[in-house]
Amino acid sequence: DINNSVGLDFGLKNFITTSKGEKIYSPQPLKKNIKKLAKLSKQHSKKKANSKNKEKARIKLARLHEKISNQRLDFLQKLSSKLISENQTICIEDLNLQGMSKLWGRKINDLSYYTFTQMLLYKSVWNGKNLIKIGRFEPSSQICSNCGYQNHDLKITNRTWKCPICGSDLDRDVNAAINIRDFGLNEFNLRQELSEVKPLERKALTKRNRKKSFSE
Repeated sequence: DINNSVGLDFGLKNFITTSKGEKIYSPQPLKKNIKKLAKLSKQHSKKKANSKNKEKARIKLARLHEKISNQRLDFLQKLSSKLISENQTICIEDLNLQGMSKLWGRKINDLSYYTFTQMLLYKSVWNGKNLIKIGRFEPSSQICSNCGYQNHDLKITNRTWKCPICGSDLDRDVNAAINIRDFGLNEFNLRQELSEVKPLERKALTKRNRKKSFSE
């Protein structure tokens, strides 16, 4: 059921954009506290080894690290619980976190996508909800979610685009989230079909569904 499902597009500017058009920003606690963290770290390194002042500086630094971690976890817990409570099915991409970390380093660690997806996973199991993960190479941003046209010329800098076929004005992230939802629901429905047929029939059924175009 589309009305009870949501697709999530992960981003750097927005933590997630949903297929319902909602853009959710990350508090990025590490980014906000990075100057203070660097200052306390420098103070700690300058204190005499094994001194009381060294220990006091270490405690201050540890408390700030704990504060940052708690702020991040609080945001992720509340957001994951909200999404689980509002939807029966949540569709996400299979993110290449290792590759993303190489490109954007500390920012990816601050966003904590992996922790968030793990929260969605165990909360969906606990609450009888569905978490569907689509392939990372699906062209979710390039496909018009209204008519299925694929824009092969879409650049990473294009945040909006107009479909030349149906004329839809598309927000890149919202459009991607809608496609992620639709890809995910198609995958989920296929799994449901396969679970209801005999083993020998599954191969033929899978081939049949693969031949269906996205616009169907």
